[in-house]
Amino acid sequence: VTAYGNKGNTLLCSARQKMRVLSTFAKEARDSPFMSEESIKMSQDLKRRTGEILVQSGRCYRTVLSLDPRDARALVNWGSALCLRAKLIEVEDADSAGQL
Repeated sequence: VTAYGNKGNTLLCSARQKMRVLSTFAKEARDSPFMSEESIKMSQDLKRRTGEILVQSGRCYRTVLSLDPRDARALVNWGSALCLRAKLIEVEDADSAGQL
């Protein structure tokens, strides 16, 4: 149980860091009307990878909850992963974020 929780925490932390980098890309896009193709591609790849990490993190927390349904930390962290994933999707498509 602890190993799955720790793995989920590590993945969630990694996703949060990637979200900060994505916000830097967004700021660059607002400040500079001419973003390079490479920056756009890097941003899209980072969004995709961040989404994958958040899904993996959520699966770890779900596993913890299946093994110990009373683990409140896993429930809170799973909610955090879902919220971050919704924010990530919201940037691209508000309708998809609502369906998450």
